[in-house]
Amino acid sequence: MGNLRAVLAASVVFAFGCSSKNNTAAVDAPVIPDAPPDAPPDAPPDAPAGDFTCLHATQGTTADDPITIAGTTGSVGTGGINPIGNVVIDVFKTGVATKVDEVKSLDDGTGAFTTDNLVTGGVPLAGFLEATLAGSRTTFVFPSNPLAASLTGLPVPLVDTATFGLLSQQVAMVTQDDTKNGAMFVIVTDCVGTRLDKATLSVQQAGKDVGTVFYLGGLAAQAVGVYFVFNVPDGATDVSAKFANMQFATHTVTAFKANATDIKDGSITATNVIPGP
Repeated sequence: MGNLRAVLAASVVFAFGCSSKNNTAAVDAPVIPDAPPDAPPDAPPDAPAGDFTCLHATQGTTADDPITIAGTTGSVGTGGINPIGNVVIDVFKTGVATKVDEVKSLDDGTGAFTTDNLVTGGVPLAGFLEATLAGSRTTFVFPSNPLAASLTGLPVPLVDTATFGLLSQQVAMVTQDDTKNGAMFVIVTDCVGTRLDKATLSVQQAGKDVGTVFYLGGLAAQAVGVYFVFNVPDGATDVSAKFANMQFATHTVTAFKANATDIKDGSITATNVIPGP
């Protein structure tokens, strides 16, 4: 059982985006710029190795207009990820119920997609992607920061119900109740995307801890910095982390329970936590 759990953990990490430097995940976000000259000091002198220059930095107020989001969709299994096409990608702005764009990933063996031009009005775009495919859990991708520029190389994973059952019941040993809750996939990194081992992940609603946090890094070296959170109640959820006495920035995502329309097989909310904007 221990070997099976490790294999499944490593496969999930590979599938969810081990595609950048040092096998770091790329679930979110544009490259974080260096802090401005008047930013607060860098991380404490006794901080562990890593880039923490964005800690306590201030979110910018301007953005390119328009921007686009490009990436790939893939079906996750115990053998890794396989590109899959015809996944419907909807783009939503935070606080707006109507989608602002809809595209499909290419059915040509790449699973590639690119949104149409997204109007920002010159301010960072706060929002998320919703990816749907019959037989898979609906994936919601929330960047850790509002987007100020076009984003490329975004992996959007689709997990079928059988694979999720293995992950929840055989790896995490948790029973997921989709009638009330969603699930989350969270990666904790430094400012340049290097995953961090054994951070303390915080998942809260109304100031109280929610969900069952499971650290995949405890099973496989490839899973450093990678967490699944099961049974997160439907609704707005604040995500943050603490690492080596450094409190990372908090951002808000949404957990989604199953419904009879676009979340028939449950959901996964994917995001990451970084030291600062």
